[in-house]
Amino acid sequence: MSEERLVKALKKVVGMAPMNVFETNFNFKVKEVNLSVYKKLSKKTNKKLITELSEGINLWQFPSEIALLDDNKKQILYYVQFKKQNVLSVPSITQIKLWRSPLIRYSISDGFSVTSYVFWKVLLPMATMLVSDGLQTYAGRRFWEDQIAYAFKKGYHIYVIDQNRKTKKELFFDEWENSKDYYWGDDEKFQAIKIGISE
Repeated sequence: MSEERLVKALKKVVGMAPMNVFETNFNFKVKEVNLSVYKKLSKKTNKKLITELSEGINLWQFPSEIALLDDNKKQILYYVQFKKQNVLSVPSITQIKLWRSPLIRYSISDGFSVTSYVFWKVLLPMATMLVSDGLQTYAGRRFWEDQIAYAFKKGYHIYVIDQNRKTKKELFFDEWENSKDYYWGDDEKFQAIKIGISE
């Protein structure tokens, strides 16, 4: 199922789009919408500079949002909302809405893309574990699979969490490789199955 069809199907069934969707979850591609939200974020005073990528292009952290703002062109290049929660009594963070411009070409330190940099260097230090959304589009799944591959390479812990059964089981590389399709899908049953990554 294509990303666009999945979004439409989910809107019809649950009344909203899935949360972790690249480029389809917001109308930030529409210049007027992007500019309007850019202005609101720019005026916020409760923000902290994470890093400056180049002159006028800065990555900002807000209480529950992170945004890459281009002050030269007055636009948002990357945006994520996140929520802090306890998942099976573990302090965790979940990215609940994510958008990045298809034009974004920035890498930050160690060759990280902006999305990976925020995942590893900003969000993970804020909690014990980063946890996926229950429903993933193809792009969201691909992003998580890339982060899981990096986590295995660096010796992090990867867990499969079943919120219906209230279980958290550590995954090892061979098991992940042989069963990764089990953890993703556009069916409602996948809402309770999540992946967690911790140091």
